[in-house]
Amino acid sequence: MKLNALGLVLMLLASVSFAASHTYTIQAPTQDEDGSPRTVETLDFYDFFCAGEATPTVTVPVSGPTQNVTVFRPNAGATDCYATVTAATGETSQPSNTVTGNFIGFPPSAPVLQ
Repeated sequence: MKLNALGLVLMLLASVSFAASHTYTIQAPTQDEDGSPRTVETLDFYDFFCAGEATPTVTVPVSGPTQNVTVFRPNAGATDCYATVTAATGETSQPSNTVTGNFIGFPPSAPVLQ
């Protein structure tokens, strides 16, 4: 059974932290592609892919029906990201919708001379 990618929704939440980062809210799918019910307890982890990368930018465990995930990037700026979810049985969903995140970076604090 494949997972329903339509149930996997990314939404912009906020841009926070001290590195180039962006926080997304992700919603777990509630059914499989064939329409049968799917519970969050049967899901294992999300993979986030950004900027066309072939390997995940970050992998996070599924911790509830809706959760916030902060993705860190080496550079600030607008970057397209999407996610997949993998079930405990190993099946992976189709990619979610793509969301452009405005990754905000902050320079380091000034050094202190003594």
